[in-house]
Amino acid sequence: MHTQIKQRTKSPAGRPFFRFPSLAVLFPAIVWAALFIPAIGWSWNPSAGDFSKASPSDVRLMAYNTARNFISVSAADSTFSRILKAIDPDVIAFEEIRDNITTTQLVSRLNSILPLAGGQSWKVHLGKSDGTIRTVLASRTTQTLQMLDTVPASEVRGVNGALVQMPRPTYDFDLYVMAVHLKALAGGTNTQRRQKACDALAKWFGDLRTPGGAIDLPTSTPAIVMGDFNFVDPDPQQPEVTLRTGDIVDNATYGPDIKPDWDASDLLDVTPRDPYTNATYTYPNFTPPSRIDRFYLTDSVAIVKNAFILNTKSMTQTQLSAAGLDAHDTELASDHLPIVMDIWFPVPVTLSAFSIE
Repeated sequence: MHTQIKQRTKSPAGRPFFRFPSLAVLFPAIVWAALFIPAIGWSWNPSAGDFSKASPSDVRLMAYNTARNFISVSAADSTFSRILKAIDPDVIAFEEIRDNITTTQLVSRLNSILPLAGGQSWKVHLGKSDGTIRTVLASRTTQTLQMLDTVPASEVRGVNGALVQMPRPTYDFDLYVMAVHLKALAGGTNTQRRQKACDALAKWFGDLRTPGGAIDLPTSTPAIVMGDFNFVDPDPQQPEVTLRTGDIVDNATYGPDIKPDWDASDLLDVTPRDPYTNATYTYPNFTPPSRIDRFYLTDSVAIVKNAFILNTKSMTQTQLSAAGLDAHDTELASDHLPIVMDIWFPVPVTLSAFSIE
């Protein structure tokens, strides 16, 4: 599904760019394709059961609460394999990975399902455990600035973050990604704990784009937080408002309110949809079904090309067969549905290489 976005007013490096795909994208895109080597082509046609990216220069991110089943439950191996192959992500935020699952196991499984070119291996960062489960941040390319939590600290399971390297020379900047799994259930201390986590995230978004503090990123570095936010209270939910707008509640601990995007605007709540039903829920077993798995993005420096939810129960048999999926795959793999987002960064023009009129 195509997602509405705010107008982009600058490139990641503060240089001129083409706002829409052009010939300037063609040659750098070849470099991206050579590094990422996806298992499927470029067409993006869900009606035909094809979820491939619209362009090789897009970056595909996936957030998936695996309900403690990925690798831990062998009966679910084939379902996860089919889902991951159909989506073919570049960066993954897993939630509810059992904390006895090792980095070696995760890398081996991802290399088996989604092999990389040239004998390369997936990069994996284990998040903070709550004593049973943790988040995992996985990417096709190198991660730096890996962290387990914000400063000041957030809440249960922390914030699993890293700067994910973008292919050179296609892009001359990297992508900052955070994976989260906030406290579950509505009301009371559960909401308070989500508020604390969102205060911490709002502070961190402000910190990463301003000099000093605990983290400094290059100007206009795209930043994303994704995962299971457990936003189940009636709207407007203050934790969600805090994260999206920078309206911090505990100013004594987390500092003054601060807008999270590079242009001093709100984050974009991407809101993926089921391409077959237009539904936005990601937790179908909740009554009513709930949209608790989300992407938030600094969309002043990135463009959302497509965003969708995969629910195999919404697909026809023809679509399932084309995608290499079974009708009950998402239902059997987890009680959550995977969310997917393709983002694109206009490639700066090399004036010596192209004539612009």
